[in-house]
Amino acid sequence: MPRLTEIPLLTHSTAAATISRSATARVLLTAFTILLVLHLTISPPSKSTYHSLFLSLSNNATAARHLLALTRHPHVAGTPANTAVAAYVLAALSSSSLPARSVSYDVFLNYPLRRSLILSPSPPPSPGPTLAFDLVQEIYPGDPYADVAAEVLPTFHAYAHSGAAAGPAAYANYGRLEDFAALRAAGVNVTGAVVLARYGKIYRGDIIKNAEDAGAAAAVVFTDTKDYGGGRQGQFPEGPGMPASGVQVGSTYRGIGDPTTPGWASASGCERWSTAEVAASGLMPGIPSLPVSARDGGAILRTIGGQVAADDWQGVEGAPLYRLGPGPGFLNLTYIIGSTEWVEENREMLASRAVAYLNVDCAVSGPGFHASATPQLDELLKQASGKIYGPSMHDDYGSKSYPGIDDAIEKAKSLNTSESWSSVQHEVWRAARAVTQAALVLNGKFT
Repeated sequence: MPRLTEIPLLTHSTAAATISRSATARVLLTAFTILLVLHLTISPPSKSTYHSLFLSLSNNATAARHLLALTRHPHVAGTPANTAVAAYVLAALSSSSLPARSVSYDVFLNYPLRRSLILSPSPPPSPGPTLAFDLVQEIYPGDPYADVAAEVLPTFHAYAHSGAAAGPAAYANYGRLEDFAALRAAGVNVTGAVVLARYGKIYRGDIIKNAEDAGAAAAVVFTDTKDYGGGRQGQFPEGPGMPASGVQVGSTYRGIGDPTTPGWASASGCERWSTAEVAASGLMPGIPSLPVSARDGGAILRTIGGQVAADDWQGVEGAPLYRLGPGPGFLNLTYIIGSTEWVEENREMLASRAVAYLNVDCAVSGPGFHASATPQLDELLKQASGKIYGPSMHDDYGSKSYPGIDDAIEKAKSLNTSESWSSVQHEVWRAARAVTQAALVLNGKFT
């Protein structure tokens, strides 16, 4: 009898376990079905949602704070101040959970040890009273950067040819090929002359190269008030224009990246071109050059005689009459010299994974918007810039606001290029506000 009573008990336990497992399975199946339906019916946020979220994180206040931090001290490439700026940018990107890293390269850079420019009203042996330009940018009353003026390097052209030159002054407009052709057509020979040209229209390195090819002994490039004086708004500090003593500086190298490592990254211990090989490449100037202010350029122009230049070669109203020369004004010039690499090192990764390479080398310039890119990005630039909220100056006073950057997009300019991928280092964004936002909205993810 004990065995007969045990059998039903065992059978009952087995049945209960079977029912429990079946119920659990049904619950799990139901839950899985619900999750599957939810997954299929509820779509993930669109890419534009993330774009809008990212763009909403910044405003004029944050842009102004970053701009002040980045421009508070001069930070020429290769200096400790530039290292500090790189660290600031890295921290700012990292704080927004953007993947960022800092990479160091050993690159060839030069800095001025000594430079001078002396103007004589006539050539030797009877030069007359001379004018030695001080080549200094003035500090203006109320200048918020007056306290860091001593940190500013002397005005110079990076990678300019070291040496001395002397010759009669000749005026070459913007230093373009067509300008030198016009001089030849007018019977003006600039061989052995110190060519005076004005900034604008073309790259400063090409101005010097064209002067060199024309036989000039040296080149002086000035900032003409006609192009950079601010127009009716006036010059700094009254307006946004370049002040009379202001000087544009920058590189004259016509290649890409480090001149000693063309096409490959300047990693420590890598193969490098010698100075002679760099000079033979023709990408660095072979004649000395100096940048000067509108004031100094005007002083030189007043000593140049010869034919009167064409109307479109003249300066702003009230400027001295521009003549072609050469001479009689005589110039004696002395110049002694004392991120691109990332693209070259990561060429394979960029070619296989990146959709665009954005260079914010010149992130902010004036109140308007300007963008340059390869032709494939034309429409994308227009679309992306239209999504950026940029209050107009009226909005600053609470009267009205507009979408876009400063009420309108001035122009999206195409740069036709047949160069390799690493050459995509043109200025892609030059906007007054939200330039980083505009760049990142081009594509939701850069990997």
